[in-house]
Amino acid sequence: MLARLPDPARRTRSRRREALGCGDVALAFALALLGPALWNGGALLRFDSAGYAVDARTLRFFEARPMGYALFLRPFLALGTSWPALLMQAFFTSLLALRAGMLLQGGARHPLALASAALAAAVLLSPLAAHASTLMPDVFTSWLLLGGTLVLLATRRADLWLGAVAWLASLCVHSTHLPVALAMLVVAFAATVRGPLAQPALRRRLALLAALVPLALGAELAAARAVGHEGPLLGHPAFLVSRQQAMGVLVDTLDRRCGERAWKLCAYRDTLASHPSDDAAWFLWYRESPFGRIGRFTARDELGEIAWEGLRANAPRIAALTLRGAAQQLFLVETSTELDARPARGYAQALRRELPAESARAAATAQASGRPVLVSLVGPHEDALHAALVLACVLVAALCARRGRARAALFLAATLVFLAVHALVVSFGTSPFGRYEGRIAGLVPFALAFGIASLVTRPEAAGAQDSARRSDSLP
Repeated sequence: MLARLPDPARRTRSRRREALGCGDVALAFALALLGPALWNGGALLRFDSAGYAVDARTLRFFEARPMGYALFLRPFLALGTSWPALLMQAFFTSLLALRAGMLLQGGARHPLALASAALAAAVLLSPLAAHASTLMPDVFTSWLLLGGTLVLLATRRADLWLGAVAWLASLCVHSTHLPVALAMLVVAFAATVRGPLAQPALRRRLALLAALVPLALGAELAAARAVGHEGPLLGHPAFLVSRQQAMGVLVDTLDRRCGERAWKLCAYRDTLASHPSDDAAWFLWYRESPFGRIGRFTARDELGEIAWEGLRANAPRIAALTLRGAAQQLFLVETSTELDARPARGYAQALRRELPAESARAAATAQASGRPVLVSLVGPHEDALHAALVLACVLVAALCARRGRARAALFLAATLVFLAVHALVVSFGTSPFGRYEGRIAGLVPFALAFGIASLVTRPEAAGAQDSARRSDSLP
């Protein structure tokens, strides 16, 4: 019956069947990604989870973070539970990975099977499932690379829209995502200046991604005005000041400028000098910190001046320490830190009035009882395995480039650049912490699987690839 249909009708039927099959597989992977949450009896929770949930319910937003994730949670928490939000973020993460993988292996006979194998490798060999199971925007970080890949490679409008929406959503949920996206765009545009990537079509797709950046900022501004939020939209200088304290340059800045500036923090110069700078959390989150005595996040103007003065006067030292921190962060993916009873009990307490059923479920989870949570199958060997996989990516990327597997080599290279850029941004704005690089660690085995598959499988004939590209290309 299908063979008798005209070519356009046959392609439409085939695409519909492929889309349904991809959706079914994505749903199955979403359930697998929620394995840690299912084992725990509810969402895995970090200290910020309660803040996001309360912001979502009250529409009174914490001024030091974007509103996007709280707005994402709001319609799901209105149902009285966080499970729909977890399922949605896990499903779209799976769908993005599968669609990007199918485009990367477009010349294969069974692209969905190869994409599924790559995603399975990410689930088994990284803490991806733990981040998908956590009520935090961390899993959205990988959407930058996956969504960008879809936009650049899409041959169908549906993939183009899916990638664009994913890229846009990722920009709106965490303050580190914007600088990472901008840096990746700079690298990508530079790669298209000369050589095999100097293609007008590729530049147009990159221009589309770049155009989504101001659109994301405009959407945040419109949402802020709609709910009456007057806080900043691009992060808070308090994090930079905290990082400079951890780097040991904050006291130098105060010594240099306190004689001419009426900064409240100057009164606590000796306290800052006497406290060890290697405790990254002390400045922002400990009650006895001077940060709490100057008004915490309400002291935005003063903290902004201090951060700028510190950057201007100590740029070489900050750059060196940022590079050192990035090298450490690149191989630090340990995920279980702070996944203990404290954030779970705090979450239950914070939501006791707003969401009593959700609060009761959180209090009954394994995490709230103090039992260890399931993070990944590799457990305490996460860092070592991640380092080995990164090294393998470098070797396989070189092999792919040497053997003419350009698409696989480029995706492996893009993944490695994404990891490095992300580590630099995190190291500049905060101290190295396993959770940050761990949230994108799943991209490494995912990309590695495609590189290996491209080396062990025969590429489809060039004529067939060209035909497929012509038939599927956007008008």
